[in-house]
Amino acid sequence: MTYSSSATANIAKRPAANHTQRDGGCPLRGGTLSTITTRRVAWRGTAAKFPKCLLFRKSQAAMEFLMTYGWAILVVLAAIVALAYFGVLSPSRFLPESCTLPSTSGLACLDFTLSPSAAHLFLVNGGGRDLVVNNITIGTCSASFTNPFADGTSYLFNLTGCSFGSAGEKVKKPLVVSYTDVSSGFSKEAAGSITASLS
Repeated sequence: MTYSSSATANIAKRPAANHTQRDGGCPLRGGTLSTITTRRVAWRGTAAKFPKCLLFRKSQAAMEFLMTYGWAILVVLAAIVALAYFGVLSPSRFLPESCTLPSTSGLACLDFTLSPSAAHLFLVNGGGRDLVVNNITIGTCSASFTNPFADGTSYLFNLTGCSFGSAGEKVKKPLVVSYTDVSSGFSKEAAGSITASLS
């Protein structure tokens, strides 16, 4: 069988088959890393739309990641929420028990206890002057006093009818001691805080 010269010329001019189109229609499929990178750069430089097959691959990779690690992430989040709900992660649980007052007042806590409905403070006056404690407030619980508080002495102050919380709970409350300096007659306040487990 023979071919004419014109038929031979048409066959020679026929473009080469596009193997990338037969390979799933994705121009970047197959080849070495260098050729794939070169093709990616070439696609970025053209006005043609980026192949949908590449977008599908990225979506598929993201979905596989979520399916693989999603359950583990959900379990960890659920555990954190449960611990926070039951107060295990509450910062107050890790605070040491303390009762603090400013040193400038001359007052200090020697000992203290808190219960759900009462507070007992054992204070000492070491400021070098006689005082009269007028009021002590712990959170929303307050009590009035008229006892002289001489320099160098200690005294137990009891507050009742309070509502601090439930037994076993650890609380931190603001502490304010209002007093009068006997020498000057001035009324002052010593503001501090108290942290304790309710017994």
